[in-house]
Amino acid sequence: MKTSERLLNASKTIWDAYNEHPFVLGIQNGTLERDKFRYYIMQDFLYLKDYAKTYAVGVAKAKSVETANLFAKYINVMNGELDVHKGYMGKFAVTQEEIDAMKPSLDNLSYTSYMVRVAYDESEVEVLAAVLSCAYSYEIIAKKIVANRPESVDDPFYGDWIRGYASDEYAAGNVILIETLDCLSAHYTEEQFRHLEDIFIACTDNLTGFSTAIEAVFPKTEIQNCIIHQLRNSSKYVSYKDIKALMADLKAVYAAVDEAAALDALDTFSERWDKKYPKIAPSWRENWSNLSTYFKYPQEVRRLIYTTNAIEGFNRQLRKVTKAKSVFPTDDSLLKMLYLAMMDITKKWTGRRQDWSVIHAQLAVFFADRMPD
Repeated sequence: MKTSERLLNASKTIWDAYNEHPFVLGIQNGTLERDKFRYYIMQDFLYLKDYAKTYAVGVAKAKSVETANLFAKYINVMNGELDVHKGYMGKFAVTQEEIDAMKPSLDNLSYTSYMVRVAYDESEVEVLAAVLSCAYSYEIIAKKIVANRPESVDDPFYGDWIRGYASDEYAAGNVILIETLDCLSAHYTEEQFRHLEDIFIACTDNLTGFSTAIEAVFPKTEIQNCIIHQLRNSSKYVSYKDIKALMADLKAVYAAVDEAAALDALDTFSERWDKKYPKIAPSWRENWSNLSTYFKYPQEVRRLIYTTNAIEGFNRQLRKVTKAKSVFPTDDSLLKMLYLAMMDITKKWTGRRQDWSVIHAQLAVFFADRMPD
């Protein structure tokens, strides 16, 4: 199996979901609110700047003149893509001042930070995998839109976007990227292939980049992945008759007294469950650096940081507000409603955590130079 085929198979579930996303369906049917597309175009314009940087680093990383020329060529090819964006920004009357003042969203920053980091840290092959996940996904989405609704190419507003990414010229560029990736990775070992899959899926799913984005803005931050989410992912495909015993064995991992005991418990879990559920233990090990952060802290602090449930509860209350009124005339009207909702939500935050004094004292020990007086 070629490298490109392997990468596509590894991310098939994610890619299939693309075509059912409300944003994509809105473009397909011509029903997407213009304000949402305006925001996307401006964010994507910012994204393409870092996308070009990734190709530029690829030029420096290339081991042959041919590969260097390929990366350089695609920097120029993006000028055509930028022209489409500039055309839409003209339709939306976006000013240069707006573009200069625009900040990348957290999702945008997560993606580009990870992609650029891959370019700097990895080889020419990994750079190709990182850029291909974006380039080829746009082709797949646009062609699926045309297959589902052929007349979409003539949409008076979204037609330019659809025709650009569904064109034979755009597809021909992706063929060259794919063939180059397959050629340069023909000698790769199984371990190297798995690493490529991680990069490709991370760039496709845009989740792994979240930690990178945090580290880019707050370099001293310690990352703790949500244990509850890890448990949900671990138990997703577990048989009902096994779930109780399996979760009890996982509890021995995340509730261990220290990291050494947790790793011993994870080894025990592997011995018992790997044959039946071979992906669970490796998932914990792959994410261990961000799953085990809380073991360095006392129990009171652990209970505070092991899950994102608190912030998710807050976000859930905000979603209730935005769902009740799904259309907003301007961005400012949405921000105003969210502000008022937050003010209402925080009125209920009158209680004080019972063990806060202990937690505060413990945090002061770990972060003495960063804790306010």
